[in-house]
Amino acid sequence: MDLQVRRSLSIFSLLVFLVPSSKRSSIPSHDSFIQCLSSKIPPQISLSNVVLTPNDSSFQFSLEYPIQNLRFYSPSTPKPLYIVTPLAYSHVQATVTCCRQHGLQITIRSGGHDYEGLSYTSDVPFVILDLFNLRSIIVDLEDNSAWVQAGSTVGELYYRIAERSPVHGFPAGICPTVGVGGLVSQ
Repeated sequence: MDLQVRRSLSIFSLLVFLVPSSKRSSIPSHDSFIQCLSSKIPPQISLSNVVLTPNDSSFQFSLEYPIQNLRFYSPSTPKPLYIVTPLAYSHVQATVTCCRQHGLQITIRSGGHDYEGLSYTSDVPFVILDLFNLRSIIVDLEDNSAWVQAGSTVGELYYRIAERSPVHGFPAGICPTVGVGGLVSQ
């Protein structure tokens, strides 16, 4: 197993087993969570490219664009404190670490839709970890495998496989907007 696969499996395991963070009664200040992230994300990457706050003009759009179930458009639906859109695995790690340090729950969006609202609602203070930017797909016909990042959709996976082979496929259903991360983690 190569280093990239092991690193990705470690991150996936970390997300699966560590995401339910402890519930603390205090909500962290904006500055403390942002300072935590900025200390863990390389300085050459601007935090404004990775973190959206409710004060950002694109926050509301980013929150609402994947919502398919209209009951989550309600003003009474709890909103996240931040939306983190990682550009690299290290940003995912930093988000998990900082959320745990500050007692925030993480909800994960993996590129597709979520009719139940589990990826963008919570009853406790939370951060959305939106994996939309992590969507690389590498199809390896030699060993009949594909390396697919969690932000990809099933439709993108089907397309990449079809580009490489007229006989290979992946059995994942007929809805091309389902996120691969959600499909695989169920």
